[in-house]
Amino acid sequence: MALWLQHSLQQRQELRLKLSPQILMSLQYLQMPIQDLEQRLTQEVAENPFLEIAETPPEEPAPEERLEEQPAADAEEAEARSHLDQMESEIAEYMNRSSEAPRRAFSADYGDAKMEALSNAPAHGETLQEHLQAQLGLLEIDDSIRKALQVLLENLDPQGYLPYNLVDLAPATGFALETMEEALRLLQSLDPPGVGARNLRECLLLQLDPQAPRHALARTIVAEHLETLSKNQLPRIARATGASLEEINDAVDVISRLNPRPASAYGREETHYVTPDVLVEEVDGRFEVRLEHDTLPPLVVSPLYRNLLRQGRDNLAVAQMLRRKFENAKWVVASIEQRRMTLYNVARAIVDAQENFMRRGVEALKPLRMQDVAEKLGVHVSTVGRAISQKYLQTPRGIFSLKFFFTGGTTDDDGRRRSWRSVKDRIANLVESEDKRNPLSDEEIVDKLRAEGLDVARRTIAKYRILMKIPSSRKRKQY
Repeated sequence: MALWLQHSLQQRQELRLKLSPQILMSLQYLQMPIQDLEQRLTQEVAENPFLEIAETPPEEPAPEERLEEQPAADAEEAEARSHLDQMESEIAEYMNRSSEAPRRAFSADYGDAKMEALSNAPAHGETLQEHLQAQLGLLEIDDSIRKALQVLLENLDPQGYLPYNLVDLAPATGFALETMEEALRLLQSLDPPGVGARNLRECLLLQLDPQAPRHALARTIVAEHLETLSKNQLPRIARATGASLEEINDAVDVISRLNPRPASAYGREETHYVTPDVLVEEVDGRFEVRLEHDTLPPLVVSPLYRNLLRQGRDNLAVAQMLRRKFENAKWVVASIEQRRMTLYNVARAIVDAQENFMRRGVEALKPLRMQDVAEKLGVHVSTVGRAISQKYLQTPRGIFSLKFFFTGGTTDDDGRRRSWRSVKDRIANLVESEDKRNPLSDEEIVDKLRAEGLDVARRTIAKYRILMKIPSSRKRKQY
């Protein structure tokens, strides 16, 4: 049977849910962290002449300052003038509303402060390669050894190890094995100690001084009993070496101070400091919420619209362009205000729900769902999700991500709801206060939590312990 493809034009009626540009802009601004939003607003100001950073509240346009009417030459000019008149009326009304709205204090030195912060930004840290190259330039060695050293530097992994065997590396690079061995010996003598090691055992041995008496037992343990040490089987090491447990503990203390990742101190990115979007302060026994928007430029619609209107009155294309710019400026200002209101309402709902946390800490954190906040505020749960995305809350207990306060939980014997974060915090406290010579097993932690009214399964304790990187009781034991 032959199939024929045909083209035809058909009309059909359908309904589609489509977000307007204004809503899309509002959602984008709501989801942005404060640093990204600041950059976005700076870009908007640069691209839209109707937007400017306000240092003082804009003055209301004078009633008598109206453009003179001119007869239209044709229908297009009449339409352009009609659009401009309507837009001027809208702008005047908007400016009147804006001038009556309360404005927060803002320093006129906003731009200077920003440039000063950029000028004082720290440079990137020195990389391991740069650190080793600087030392390499001070060595008086043969050119062949120097070139072989350069090859070894280029083959170091991000942790500072050499992940290749010299027997395989030498033929591939064209150097003699003896030359590569001499170059590796020189590399391993450079700073930081342990660089150029081919495995963990060699890395630790390079950091232990063979001439130091205190390092003798530590070197023996690293060279012959490293796997046993990883299992915390210190009595077995004591029997094998003939040393006392006290001497073994001293040697283990020396080993614990060594760096298994020689490159960890180099090439790290600078710390990115968190800027809280919301601040919580206790005032007369009540927790007050306020937004931290001092880093955001306060935007207003620029009074320059009058000059732009005069220039575009006789050109329909210019009139349409000006209207688009004006509408975009209104959307930006409205989106910022919508973001402020939504973020405040969500933060207020979180603080109200987690008031006990503000007073007592993690142990008082309650289970909270985004759906609960959405129903309280009468918004969609996705709006709450966007509002808390990459946002931080500064509380009397420290700075936390807004997502931190949303967690599941359980109910204790008294009917109180306890979050899983508070359960984790309680596990960490029990481990911290345990007898290190007789640490608590997972079963014993379960028993202690049950005595406090929390019925938690042993596998849950084990899962949380692993997530918090707490070793097992056998590995936590101290002899």
